[in-house]
Amino acid sequence: METRMHLAIYKVRTDITTIVHAHPPYTSSYAISGKRIETGISGEIRAILGDIAMAEYACMGSEELAEYAANASVNSNAILLKNHGAITLGNSLFEAYDRMEVLESAAKINFISGLLSNVNLLSKEQLIEIDHFIKSFINKG
Repeated sequence: METRMHLAIYKVRTDITTIVHAHPPYTSSYAISGKRIETGISGEIRAILGDIAMAEYACMGSEELAEYAANASVNSNAILLKNHGAITLGNSLFEAYDRMEVLESAAKINFISGLLSNVNLLSKEQLIEIDHFIKSFINKG
């Protein structure tokens, strides 16, 4: 059913080889609410997910959903599909699956932290430091 969406993403993201599409409960709840999952809550979440994109709603299997998901994937390896679920991208099944696992964990941590009414986000400088670390780490590999 979602073949168009996968093919559209592969067309714009020639740097990836794997897509995982799922509907984990916490992540899907964020997609349904239209709220963003904050990745600036821990270094590991930021390093693995970067910024999470949000694709507009369109009917499952539709050309519109394929277009929205592909556009959202241009600058992100994790995409929330409004009122649907999520997609993560990678260069192996392990990497894409790991990103989905971390995405669900991040959604759960965001939710629980919100209940505690005390979300301490990393500063802009700390996020930049993490982003630079990851880029230098990848360039060494």
